[in-house]
Amino acid sequence: MYYDFKHKNILLIGSASSVFDRERDIDSKYDVIVRLNRGVPTGKEKFIGSRTDVLFLSCNITEEMLREFNSDCVILASPKRWDADKNNFPITYWSTLFYLLNARPSTGIMAFYFLIHMHIKSLGFIGFDFMNTPSWYTNVSRVGPHNYDAECAYFNFMIKETNGKIYRAI
Repeated sequence: MYYDFKHKNILLIGSASSVFDRERDIDSKYDVIVRLNRGVPTGKEKFIGSRTDVLFLSCNITEEMLREFNSDCVILASPKRWDADKNNFPITYWSTLFYLLNARPSTGIMAFYFLIHMHIKSLGFIGFDFMNTPSWYTNVSRVGPHNYDAECAYFNFMIKETNGKIYRAI
């Protein structure tokens, strides 16, 4: 079962190393903290907090990862990882994003798209620069099969649509 996002203040933490541009008080300011893939916060709490309420994964999940994140909810974002017994990213959302982006969507844009459809109160985000800096937990810029220009355009369009009231960088 999915996490209860309704009317909650959410923070989505991406994997861009630009997330370390300044220290932030995160854990006490948001109802729900959402992280992506392998970005375990240990040792980086003054920048990205320590809580992980929801984890979006497109990589293989291991027992060690579950212990490190101590997450209440894991959502499998890659069709290659979907499991009938787990929370899977909705196939209709994946298909829509694939069509809009003309490429396979990244875990970050899938989490963003998912959250804006959950009747949330607000969505803050950090660590999204669409490959202008490498991933902070791998130190690699992995473009893969994604179209980051299209993802950035969609992301910015959705922010503009709400005049920055719901979706905002922190």
